[in-house]
Parts: sequence; structure tokens; C-alpha cells
Amino acid sequence: MNDAFGRLPTAPGHHLQADAESEATHRQLALLGAIALQSYLISRKVTSEIGAFRPSLYLLGLADTGAGKDYPRAVNQYVLNMIGENEQVAEECSSGEALEDLILDKNRIMFNADEINFTLANMSGTESRYKSLESLLLKLYSEAYTAHRRRIRAVQRGAPIQSPVVYEPALVLFGTSTPQRFFRSLTLDMIEGGLASRCIIVTGEPRGRGQDRKELSTMPDGIIDIAKYWHEYTYPPAAQNVLADAGYPPTLYPIPVTLAAREQLARFRTYCDDQNIELSKTNHIASAMWTRTYETAGRLMLVYACSKNHAAPVIDTDAVSWASNFVIWAAGHLVHMISQNVAESPFHALILKASNLLRDSGGKLTKRDLYRRMHISTRDMDTLIQTMQESELIEPLINVSTGNNPSYLVSLKSL
Repeated sequence: MNDAFGRLPTAPGHHLQADAESEATHRQLALLGAIALQSYLISRKVTSEIGAFRPSLYLLGLADTGAGKDYPRAVNQYVLNMIGENEQVAEECSSGEALEDLILDKNRIMFNADEINFTLANMSGTESRYKSLESLLLKLYSEAYTAHRRRIRAVQRGAPIQSPVVYEPALVLFGTSTPQRFFRSLTLDMIEGGLASRCIIVTGEPRGRGQDRKELSTMPDGIIDIAKYWHEYTYPPAAQNVLADAGYPPTLYPIPVTLAAREQLARFRTYCDDQNIELSKTNHIASAMWTRTYETAGRLMLVYACSKNHAAPVIDTDAVSWASNFVIWAAGHLVHMISQNVAESPFHALILKASNLLRDSGGKLTKRDLYRRMHISTRDMDTLIQTMQESELIEPLINVSTGNNPSYLVSLKSL
């Protein structure tokens, strides 16, 4: 984790710690996987006493190849298989239309996607089916507390009539990728269009020494028991919630919010608004990352409360603190990563590449070595050096052995 944003807030409760007990996977990705699972289990089951929050989240975990990205997804798949919800899991999606048909049929879906960068890369292309996928992801996140109406389409004679609307659709996205591939696929349009701000994106620590993977069947029984509890849960407890399956809005349990938590949440909402207003004056990218921090925190509060005490969840000050710290960290971390990896133009991409090469080399490289690693013409290299110097991104350092010719370059930005 980058020290500029501290460490990821500690996970709450027994259930969210489940994946993290595995020695074969990243702690950060294990946490995200567990949050995704809890988010899915309580979707269309609970809400908050205030704020009309819904728990469905978009979570993306980035880690190097061989770091154990597959294990949290395997854990989630195993748990859902054990409680009879394996048909609610999607591992890939070829189009927005296919995902819409699935959500209309199932009401809630766990999109458990490996190599999410391929999905992003497809969405940045010209094919309409992938463009519709991006549009649907944006809509479903916002429609989690309202309804999604089926697109207008032709229906073949004799085909079963599908419900034209799903109330409070729940799509939980848990995707993984390597950082390099992810940021190559993330475009400025996705950032400005709001897809990035809807996601919690966590970059894991570098790959360490390998360890043996645990058998999924050795998972503590308590984890499966809690998952079964939410699988069977209805509100009120005596109801069967048949109407929800028949195309009516689900009846949700309103999780109580303590008075102190209400006051803390109100202060955090004001803080988020102030951040968005101030950043909009100087940095529209950073401002975009703050547009949904309050809402995302509200969703995380539900996850925290249900994980801490599934039988009697309460949103208290601990829940608000954990959720707000998480989203503040996530917003800052993402702005930092975007500034280093997402280019606004081809020439800006060269600047980012040179900056990252310098950063990876401790902030200092000879001009000759930098040129060799950039793979560009000498004319472009000279233009790049001049632009970066004028922008005060780098400065020349004189090497005594080469006289007055600048031999070293050092990045002026923090490493």
C-alpha cells in the first residue's frame, strides 16, 4: 500500500475475516472478496433506518500475477454453492443485454470476474454490445434502491414472457486484474462517466513467498452457517417474500442507526460535499472520485453491521468510522493511481511512462538509460525532456564526469 494513504482499514467481524485466514492469498484481496460475499448475501434483504442505502458494491482488486487473485473468488463460489445459490454467479458477460436478461431473471447477481481488464478494454472499443454493458453497470448501481425496466426488444412467438421490471436490482461486482493491465484498460471516459467512482479499487502488496493453498472444504462451519442464515432470511421473519419473486419490491429489514452514528454520518456527508466542491475548482478527476463517497460509505456500513452481528445488526459509530475511513482511503488511493497511470493524450502517456520509470529507479536515471527504456525517437525524447523540465516534473543534475551536459534526471514528485 502507498504510505501516502495509510493502510486499508481493518476488517470487522468474524465473517469478513473468513477469506483472510487463507495463507495462499493477498490480505487485501481476501478482504475485498469477503466484503463482496457479505454484500451479495444481504442484498435485497436489508436497508438502513436512514439514507435508503443498499448494500450492493463494485469491488476491484489489483495484484501481480501469481499473487493469489483466484482464491477469494473460489471461496465465494464455494460458499454460494453450499447454500444453493450457485446459479446466481456470473464469471463473464458478453454484453449489456446478456447481463440485463440475467438480472431480470435472478434479481440479484454476483459478478465474480477474473481479468476484469478484458471487460474494460472491450467497453472502450466501438462494439455496441460492450458499450451497453458499461451503460448497464452505471444504471444498476444507481437503481439499487429503485427499479430497472427491461429494454424494448422483439420477442419471439411462443417464448416465455419475462418480467418487464426488477425492483431494487442487486449486482455485486468483484473483479480482479494485474495493476498494469487494469490501468491500460481504464479510460478517461470511464473516469469522467462515473464508472470509476462507483468502484472501490484496491491495489495489493507485492507478491511474497508462495504458501500452500487451503482446501475449501476445511472452511469453518460457522461461515457456511451465517451464509445459510442470510440465504433463508426474510423480513418480517414469518413472511416468505413471495411477492418479491413475483416482480414486486422486496420487503427489507431497516437496520437501526444509533443517535451518535446519525450525527457522525451527517458530519461525514458535509465533509464529502466540501471535498467535492473544493476539488472541482482545481482537479475534475479528483472531484469525480468524491461524487459517490458518501453513498459508498452508506453501503459499506450495512456490510459492517451485518458482519459484526448478523442476528441483530446495528449501525453504530464503529460502522460509520470504518466505512468513512475506507472510502476516504479508496478515493485518495484511486486519484493517486490514476495520476500515475491514466493518460489524457498520447504525449501525456509518454510523460507518465517516463515518470514511472524514474520512480521505479529510485528517482534518478541517466538520460541515455531513460531513452533506451522509452523506445521513442531522439526528437520525441528531447521534446519529452523539455516538457517535463518546464512542468517541473524533473530537473537535470550535473555529472562531473561529463562536464556541463546534464546526465541525470530526477523526478520532483514524491516517489
